[in-house]
Amino acid sequence: MSNWGRRIYDFVIRVFVPCPTLFDLCACLGVIGIAFLPRHLWGFYFVFYSLFITVIGFHSACRRNISMPEFTMLSLIGLIGLFIHSFIYGPKSITFQYLNFYLMFEGFIYIFFGCAMFYVLVSKGKNLRLFFVTLPIALISFFKFSIHSGRGSIIFAMAIASIIYLIMRKKYGWSLVIALFSIDLFIYKFAWFKMKFACRIPLWKDMFLDLWQHPFIGTGFNKLLIPDNMMISTSWGKTWLFKHNDYLNIVGVLGVFAIIPVLIFIRRIILQTKNSLYLIPVIGIAILCFVQMTIFSGDMALVIVCFLSLAYIENERGNTWI
Repeated sequence: MSNWGRRIYDFVIRVFVPCPTLFDLCACLGVIGIAFLPRHLWGFYFVFYSLFITVIGFHSACRRNISMPEFTMLSLIGLIGLFIHSFIYGPKSITFQYLNFYLMFEGFIYIFFGCAMFYVLVSKGKNLRLFFVTLPIALISFFKFSIHSGRGSIIFAMAIASIIYLIMRKKYGWSLVIALFSIDLFIYKFAWFKMKFACRIPLWKDMFLDLWQHPFIGTGFNKLLIPDNMMISTSWGKTWLFKHNDYLNIVGVLGVFAIIPVLIFIRRIILQTKNSLYLIPVIGIAILCFVQMTIFSGDMALVIVCFLSLAYIENERGNTWI
């Protein structure tokens, strides 16, 4: 058998040993469908996929007992905010008529089922390595968009994550090589990166100003019947822009206290993966959420939650290969 044949054989053996359960197969194969849907249905698919694996999970044995107090905190903050801001909705208003629609894929339900998805995958999953095959398929639309428009943030997020990982492993030579390569690329493509990053700082300024109008309870879900992931940037020519910072977006919608459970969860995942290569994409995702609209996009949110579940399970059993 050739070297490539041996590598493929070893990969297949690793993916299917131990033998995946029905839940594992449903969870891993279920993400593929989002690649073939139009953008406006990604949020719906995210929610219904969460419901799907939760229902399948009723049939599955519990593989590990986990406690997620940060998800309890985040869900309660979202639920409290939902009731607080619901008082502005009159029974005959347009907002009230469309309330259920918006809550389905951009409001409290989106947050709640995102938390539920991670919890069910981790507690019920036995072998989720088939995600290595299906998650790239789920990202087909994202890859096409990245090639068409360019995504420099992804390159630098992964570069910074790799440097942090190598420094933690005391591999300073390799970290220097990656740093020099990244700096060289940045200088070579400076005009392009400047163009792609131009709106970020003015946008973040507007998001901070918007946050301090309601710092403790946030602005609420879909208050103006507009997507939670967009806003009019007064500092950028009064233009509609995506909120290229997931953390500020969460705090803006739910209030400053919402960042606490988010940081607790990030810390949990980093500590869980600190001894493996999984730490690189984990840190990369955390950085990317600071400069892009990531978890508020249904396809990316689905892939991120599934990947973090895989990383959690693999590092718990000591399997640190990717």
